[in-house]
Amino acid sequence: MSEDQSYGPGDFRVHGENVVSMKLTKPELTFKPMTQEQLDDPDSKAEFAEEWMGNVHERANRRAVRILAGELDSQLSLRFEETAQQADWWLSPNWDTIYLATGWTDRTQESLPGQRYLPQLTQLFKSTDKGQEWEKLRWPEDQNINLPALSRS
Repeated sequence: MSEDQSYGPGDFRVHGENVVSMKLTKPELTFKPMTQEQLDDPDSKAEFAEEWMGNVHERANRRAVRILAGELDSQLSLRFEETAQQADWWLSPNWDTIYLATGWTDRTQESLPGQRYLPQLTQLFKSTDKGQEWEKLRWPEDQNINLPALSRS
């Protein structure tokens, strides 16, 4: 797991030697190299390698969800990745079927007058072969799958 950034297993399931994990990741941030003079100057500050890295909203827009799977004693492999700031999943008891719901909001948008929240785009994915192949299911993008039907109205 240490090879997969951001560190940590996320939400995972273990059965015998098999493991499957769903985790949200943040984008990798890098910095411009500093000269020795800059390193010696206590007032000198590191600068991001790319401009978007300094913007909290751009960083939020570049988050993703990953599904990883494999065996405990070996490297887990990436089975699926999708841009998302929120994610929930369901794994069948035999591990064959996985459902993954994702949510993403463009954090660089400004809310319209009278609008309390920015719209969230919701997607629903399904795998029936332990995460090898994925299908995007039909779901109204503007309806958050995690909210009960009564709160959507």
